[in-house]
This record gives sequence, structure tokens and C-alpha cells, in this order.
Amino acid sequence: MEKREANHGDHANPGARIALRVYSLVCGSTAWIALIKPQPTDSTLRQTAQGLQHLGVVRKAPCVVLGVDQCAVRGDVEHTAATLDEFGLYAELRGDLGRQTGGPGQVISAHAVLDGDAHGKAPIRITMIADTSTTPDFLAGWVSCQNCRMSEPQQWAFRESLQPKAGETQFDLERALDAMVLIRAEVPEDGYTASNLGTERGGYGAVIREDGLVLTIGYLITEATQIWLTTNRGAVVGGYPLAYDRTTGFALIQPLGKLDAPSLRRGLASDVNVGDSSFVIGHGGRAHALKTQVVAKSEFAGPWEYLLEEALFTVPAHPQWGGAALLDAGGELVGIGSLLVEQEVNGKSVHVNMFVPIDLLSPILDGMLQTGRSPHPPSPWLGMRTLEAEGNLVVGRAAAGGPAERAGIQAGDMVMAVGTRRVHGLAELFRVVRHLGPAGVEVPLTLARAGEVFSVTVKSADRDDFLKKPNMH
Repeated sequence: MEKREANHGDHANPGARIALRVYSLVCGSTAWIALIKPQPTDSTLRQTAQGLQHLGVVRKAPCVVLGVDQCAVRGDVEHTAATLDEFGLYAELRGDLGRQTGGPGQVISAHAVLDGDAHGKAPIRITMIADTSTTPDFLAGWVSCQNCRMSEPQQWAFRESLQPKAGETQFDLERALDAMVLIRAEVPEDGYTASNLGTERGGYGAVIREDGLVLTIGYLITEATQIWLTTNRGAVVGGYPLAYDRTTGFALIQPLGKLDAPSLRRGLASDVNVGDSSFVIGHGGRAHALKTQVVAKSEFAGPWEYLLEEALFTVPAHPQWGGAALLDAGGELVGIGSLLVEQEVNGKSVHVNMFVPIDLLSPILDGMLQTGRSPHPPSPWLGMRTLEAEGNLVVGRAAAGGPAERAGIQAGDMVMAVGTRRVHGLAELFRVVRHLGPAGVEVPLTLARAGEVFSVTVKSADRDDFLKKPNMH
């Protein structure tokens, strides 16, 4: 197949080494999203298609292709779709493709309105926000989907060679698999996180106590008014969003009925070493379980003011990572799935899953159960999504009504210093801000905009104050 040329004008980015990213929708739809950069090469597209096949993605699920780089043209989209189709992966784009650019940081939104789902129901509206100044590693948290069918089953499975087998594990595999539940959550349209995370969300959770207490990742149930838990045996039970800790990302769900599912033993992530064998499991039994390896234990900083001193990273990547359980070789729970990111492994750039280490739960569990949040004072929240771009820190977006927006900070502003301390990376920025004090502390920032340097003081806040609280049952 010949490469299709495209005219990208002054915004061309020929140095972009990543042409395509593929993620499943955070809302639980069976659709997949492909993000396209300008002039994707045949080799990159074929590698991506082969990777999807390797993960067991089959033609049963439609693949919605969205060109999100401001330089990408429809020819890039068509070329990508044609290549995926060669590998038996159904790629489709219907309706108008909309794009908006957002300043020097190149923060871009893309949306598509489809005619309807596979059953001819209501139109599906999908919105995605991405930054093109860096690779879109964190896109799972920025997908919004309306009218997606949460109840539609996920008809997919890993290849047999990738699945763990009972005779090959040091623990009761079936019991561990049955400790996983499917989570479906509904969030009101006027929720603070609805525009970013969607009003219908889906993922996994792990039962960690005999009474059915479920541990999951927080973005699945933040502001949820309805939660449903489904076991491997098909039982469906309502759930209550008991607690959420923004610092770790952990969330707890209390079943509102008998869950009748076993619990996972909690281990220690600190005992896990790089190179150790591990397992990533989700709801759906062995078909959705994956033999993996821990390839890194390192610091992780996310643009949404999130910092882990040491996270766990595994390969191969599980395509449905939200709330998935990471088990060590002995079958003990050592992490909860949070993200799909890109990392260099053995000199190659590959997709890996990031897990929040279970060790962070014990110090805060009692407080979460008693008050619905961590016993520690809330960290200062600026409401500022910051990106690392070519050695600089660039504001990608200021949350509506948040502290940064109220202080006049805009997308594209460059963050240079906190007080008198020059900051060079996300982790350093977050640490310096948190060192100033808890939520409510004033944060002095030095910024640059259009070549001019200026100072601004941001009155930080507790992010939980912006979120809808669950109704008491």
C-alpha cells in the first residue's frame, strides 16, 4: 500500500515518532478509538494492527477512528482505516469530524457523532481531548461518551497462550478470578467530571474482604449516583461509593446486597521485584486474565496533579486496565490498574499498564471506611492540567471554575517557578506545591505567556469540594 501524502502547512510535526494510539473507551463501550498523527507510516500502522490482534481484539467490535492532531487530514484517517481493515479490524468513521486547537500547547479536542450503535439505538457522541506536544499517554482519563451501551457484553478474549492456567499457578486461579467484579457507574450530566470522564463508566473491581468490600480505581466512580456490580456467576448487585482518596486514586464500593464472591489476599508491592512474573485479571474469568511481567517500579506523575513515589508497570498491556487487579506469583493482590502508558523497555518503546501499589491502602483504609476519605489533610489542588513539552511545563487546560482559572491562568501558559523555586518537571512541580501546605494554601507561580513573564498567586482548593457527593442510603 502506498503512503498517502498530506499537506500539513506550518504545523507539521515530522519528528513525531508515534503515529497511532489505540485505547478502549473508559465508559465501557465496545468501541475502540484510534488516535492519528500526521502521515502515519505503513510500518507503524501494521505494528499497531498486529498488536491489537495479539491482544485478542476481534472484528466483532467497531473501531471508531478519530484524527486528533491539528495537522492530520482525512486522508490520514482513511489510510489508517484501510490498514486496520487489512488485518480484519473493523474501522469506521461516520458523521462529521470536529477539531479545535488550544494555543501553543496544542491541546486539541476531537469529537464525532455516529448514526447509532450496532443495534440502531440512540446516536453515540464521543469526545476526546488530547495534547499533541507530547504523546497522549493519559487519554483514558479524557474520554467522554454519551449513549454508549453499558450492558452490552464484551465479546473478546486473550489468546490461550497469554492466559494463565490453573495447573501453572501457585494459587487457586479460579477463586482469584471469581474475586473480580464488573463495575458500571452512572454520573449526572451536571457532574464536575462528567465532561471529561463521561456519564457512563465501566471497569473492574477486586473484592478485598469477606463482607464484599470492593477496591477499585477512583475515576470509575467519582460522582456516581448509581453503581452496579456484576460477578462472574452473573449476579448483579447495587453498590454504594463508600470512599475515594485522590492522592492514591483508590476507591471503595460497598455492595448493597450479598455479593457472594471470594476475596483476594492483599500482598506487598514492596516485595515485588522488576522481572517478577505477575498476572493482570479482570471480570470475565480466564478469558480476561493475562500473564504479565513487572518491568519497572518507578515514580509516576500525571498531568492532572497526580503523583506516586513508586508505581508498578507491567507488560504485555491489558486493554481494559481500569480497576484490574495485579497479582504476584503467589496470587496476592499487589496493585490496582490505573492507566495505559508508554515506556521504554529494553530499548524499545512499548505500551505498559501502570498499577497503584496496594501498600498505599493499609495506612488510609480505616480512615476511608470511617469518613469516606483519607485521614491525611487534602493536598492543594490548582485545577490545572500541566504537560511536559520539550523540557517545559505547559498548561494544557484550566478546570472550569477551578483555582487556576479564577487566577487568570490560560491554556498555553508556561510554568516556570513556584515561589523562588524553578521547576523543571511535573513531579517536582507537584512536590513543591504540596510542600507549601494543605488545600487552601496560596501558591505563588511564575508563568510565561507570549514571551512575557509574570507572577500570579493561586488560592488552592480541595478538589473534593467541587465534586457531587453520593446520596446516603
